[in-house]
Amino acid sequence: HARKYALPIDTLSFGFHVTQHECPADVDEAPEDGILVDGLWVDSARWDRAYGCLDESEPGIMFAPMPVIHFMPVADYEPPPGQY
Repeated sequence: HARKYALPIDTLSFGFHVTQHECPADVDEAPEDGILVDGLWVDSARWDRAYGCLDESEPGIMFAPMPVIHFMPVADYEPPPGQY
């Protein structure tokens, strides 16, 4: 990304978007920028697919898989106030 857009690499951070894809086979094409990550799990929580946010884990479930996440390089990234 830094080379593609001629940006200093030390100005790049990553934003992200949790997709609706449950596994890599569900993805139709690669993103133009960034990377898709699969295989992440959350501990003592779960991803609520209906609301698109983290939620309490189901009783007796310690680990829950995350959907595919799109990490996007962004220059001088500042997270939106409501995102975190």
